[in-house]
Amino acid sequence: MKSEYRIYYTLDGAMPTVNSLVYNGAFQPRAKSIKAVAIAPDGQRGAVVDETLAIPKIGWNILASSSEREKMSSAKAIDGNPNSLWHSQPTGAVQFIEIDLGAAYDVSVFAYTPQRKHREGMMAKGMLKISTDGRTWRDIDSFEFGNLIDNPSKRKHLFENKVNTRYIRIESAEITGGGNSLSIAELDFYN
Repeated sequence: MKSEYRIYYTLDGAMPTVNSLVYNGAFQPRAKSIKAVAIAPDGQRGAVVDETLAIPKIGWNILASSSEREKMSSAKAIDGNPNSLWHSQPTGAVQFIEIDLGAAYDVSVFAYTPQRKHREGMMAKGMLKISTDGRTWRDIDSFEFGNLIDNPSKRKHLFENKVNTRYIRIESAEITGGGNSLSIAELDFYN
């Protein structure tokens, strides 16, 4: 049975109406946010969804990571699939992943999506570092995420100061439950 609802969206922050753009399939928006709503032919409206969009992962690459387990490569931390994951070897609480964003961006927020398959390897505390060349790193901010085991939802950290960078290093300082390996389902960065 085909749905009679149509999804309308805006990219300029305005509330979507039947006069807005109609969603017809996947597309790459060139905006920082999107608002969408489902509307039936009789005018019945669903809830408006308002989503801030991360920097597109087109051209992103992993420069290095502390280690990885078989079938859990570091590339899975940026593959856009929150059901896959990178998992490091169990060598200690300090683990890292280095990312080349493919171009320089103004970055002010970082998001960490913990894996949900088991309770091992969630990043409780860490450090954000940036580089101009992908080799020499400078500390820019530390972060802490609480209650990950009971609530393994996506967490966002607002940088103390916006930075312009192409290369970012995420380094764990503490793993939940005193763990010694790090797992990441997804990393995102926002302007």
